[in-house]
Amino acid sequence: MPLATFAANYDGENGACVVFVEYLQELYTDSQSIILGGMFFQSFYAQYTQLGVNAVTVALYVNLNALPNTYIGAIDYSEGETVFNVPIAHLQTDSLTERNGLPTFAATLSGITDSSPYFYLDFGADHSIVWTTDCQTTGIGQYTPGDCSAEPTLMNMGFSGDALPENARDVGTFSQARFGGYIVSGTQYTSELCFGTYNCKFVNVYAANQVSADNWLYDYDGAYGILGMGPHSYIWEGFVDPDTRKAYYSIELGRVSFYNNGKASNITFGDASSA
Repeated sequence: MPLATFAANYDGENGACVVFVEYLQELYTDSQSIILGGMFFQSFYAQYTQLGVNAVTVALYVNLNALPNTYIGAIDYSEGETVFNVPIAHLQTDSLTERNGLPTFAATLSGITDSSPYFYLDFGADHSIVWTTDCQTTGIGQYTPGDCSAEPTLMNMGFSGDALPENARDVGTFSQARFGGYIVSGTQYTSELCFGTYNCKFVNVYAANQVSADNWLYDYDGAYGILGMGPHSYIWEGFVDPDTRKAYYSIELGRVSFYNNGKASNITFGDASSA
C-alpha cells in the first residue's frame, strides 16, 4: 500500500509531508499494531456483511474522493533492498596531517572558513576547543609570548565568532580552563559541527584566544582544535536516538599506518541499534 495513503501536508511541521502512522511501543499491549488514521478512510471504505449469527465478512473498496493512484490489489513484487539499513559513519583520518600513533580527523565547524580543517579527538574530554584567529600564547617554556601558530603550540588559528549567526555568538567565557594538556582562556560559542555528511549537530565550542600551557602537543602540530568525544560529550547525541538511547550508526574510526604497509587499521564503536 503506498505510504502516501497515510500522508498529508502538516501545518505543525511547516507544511512538510508527514506520514500519519501510530508509533509502536513494544512495552504497551495497546501499541502492538499499527492504527490507521483518517487518511486511510479518505481513500478506502469498508463494507461489512453479516453472515449468520457469529460471522462477518469485510471488503475494502476505493472511495470516490480517494487520493490519486489509490489501489487495492494483490500484485507480487520482487523483494528489493531494505530502506531501513542503518548506515555506518566512517570517520576517516586526514591523510595529509596524521602522524603514526596520533591521527587527525577531517570535520567542518561553523566559524572556521579555511578549507579542509582537521582536528584531534580526545575520548577523555566532554567539550571541544578551537583556536581563534587572534589566539596568543602567554610565553611557554623558553618561548616568548606570540601567535598560537608559532612554537611551541603550532596551532591553526582558524576560528572566528564573527562568522557565526548573531544568536550563536558569545554564550559565555572561560578562564584558565584545562583541556587535555592545554590551559586556555577565551569565549564559548554555539556552532555546527559536521563529520562529512553523516552527522551534523549544534554543539558548544570553547574558542581559545589565550594559551598559557601546552603539556600535550609541545612543539607539535596543534591542528585546528580538539573535539571532545568523552562519555558525556554532546557530539555522541547526533549518533544516538534521543528516545530509545540506541545508536543510529555504527561508528568506525579508520586510519592508514606506515607500519602495516598501507592497510587500514579501524576501531569500531558499538553497533547500529545497540544501546
